Amino acid sequence: MSLPAPPSIGIVGFGRVGAAFAAGFAACGHRIAGASANRSETRDRIDAIVPGTPVMEPAEVLAHSDVTFLTVPDDAVPTLAAALAPCVRPGAPVVHACGVVGLEVLEPLRAAGAIPMAIHPAMTFTGSSLDVGRMRGAPFAVTAPALYLPIAQALVAELGGEPFTVADDDRPAYHAALVQAANHSQVLIASARRVLGAIGVGDPEALLRPVVLAAVDGALAGGIDALTGPASRGDATTLVAHRQALERVDPEDGSLYRAVALAALDAARRAGRLDETRYVIARDALDGQDSCTPGPAGAL
Repeated sequence: MSLPAPPSIGIVGFGRVGAAFAAGFAACGHRIAGASANRSETRDRIDAIVPGTPVMEPAEVLAHSDVTFLTVPDDAVPTLAAALAPCVRPGAPVVHACGVVGLEVLEPLRAAGAIPMAIHPAMTFTGSSLDVGRMRGAPFAVTAPALYLPIAQALVAELGGEPFTVADDDRPAYHAALVQAANHSQVLIASARRVLGAIGVGDPEALLRPVVLAAVDGALAGGIDALTGPASRGDATTLVAHRQALERVDPEDGSLYRAVALAALDAARRAGRLDETRYVIARDALDGQDSCTPGPAGAL
């Protein structure tokens, strides 16, 4: 007696997430029934990640797949869902991979008989087969109707991920938290690399890696209690010197520093790390008001 074949998978939108899903499902025995591509580089990625996969229009992918993943940009999902509604296979899951939205964007598909799901990996991808390894042990935010939640969780498990449930209304907050921690920190690190390069540091990455990793570990373990640096102490003179130095390198870096330093000052005050006087002096100094007084020397 032969076991039934695993459900076939379709990928609409073959960007980094779509490529990771395709590679992951192919690696555990699923047939990739079809993928959509509207650019030559996307077709090349399909050939590299899942050779032999038919390239189809999105409606054809939906028609030929047992489970279809919509891995297009967030803003494109509502329009795509409405366009695909006439092509639904009743009872077939259709999954979007956006972090910020829930099941409401798939309502046209649900009304046509599809099973709506949202599966978002809390991970960044490269768009290559290396991403299969990145999914192992990675958390995946899962939202689905209660009856079908085990199916969504099983799909994540097949990719090697760890599913956790996020309520429909909580997905914007969940995704915002990831963006704050990951994407926005990338902007800050890129600024630091740029500044160090401008002053002649030959290998900014090597200089930054230890302190950045230590800071991340501290923040994950201790939250705001792990905050160090001049904003945590209200060192107004240092904050101003930093802002002015960065403005000389690039005004955008100076503006970025000011915005983040003000947020750090607010966090330090809320945590009881700064009294009101030092907070006001440091804030006014960052705003260009000459009321700062020298702060105590301290570590980074």
